[in-house]
Amino acid sequence: MEIANKVLKSTGNEGKAIAPGIKHARQYFEEHPEEKEDELEDET
Repeated sequence: MEIANKVLKSTGNEGKAIAPGIKHARQYFEEHPEEKEDELEDET
């Protein structure tokens, strides 16, 4: 989210901000799968 917010502030383009945010989130959860499982349990 931090990266997406920085991109949004600097460009004003939501499309350019969302794509890197999603990419980094996917990469993070690939490296930390246990946190993804914890997040799913919290939502139920």
